[in-house]
Amino acid sequence: SADYPKFYYESSSDQKLWYAYTSVGVSIVDGCAADNIAASLGSSSSYQIEPEWLLTQNPDFMFLDMMQGAESGPGKTEEDMAALWMKLKDQRQFPGFLDIKAIKNNNFYIIDRDITSGPRWVVGHAYFAKCMHPELFADIHPDEWNLEYLKEFFGLDITGTWAYPMPK
Repeated sequence: SADYPKFYYESSSDQKLWYAYTSVGVSIVDGCAADNIAASLGSSSSYQIEPEWLLTQNPDFMFLDMMQGAESGPGKTEEDMAALWMKLKDQRQFPGFLDIKAIKNNNFYIIDRDITSGPRWVVGHAYFAKCMHPELFADIHPDEWNLEYLKEFFGLDITGTWAYPMPK
């Protein structure tokens, strides 16, 4: 819809290649009232893209899926994630990158794979919705849901940061 924000969701975090998740690969965002800029790329779950393609699409939001769980999640502090966020943002620098709406408006997020698939997908779903529509989900706290889930169903009383920054 023309009224929905546009988002880019990347499935790689190593910066050697850029892979955009399509609608086929991103059911986690279904129902979040947002348009995936990679939806028209085809019927595969993801496609390798050139970074300059982002300039032509100019997404309102960018999400990076942390497939390498050692960099996010259990034991990671918000400070750890802030440093990782800055590193990943800096690694993406190419001419025009800072002009992308998502970057200019500070709507660049990293999210751990553990909360975007499997039984905790609802946590990731709430995170995406809250990022893109904070005014509608002010009373939703995905970070708290995640910790509650881990404690209730796995008996884990752990700390960590699975997404950064947390929307306010």
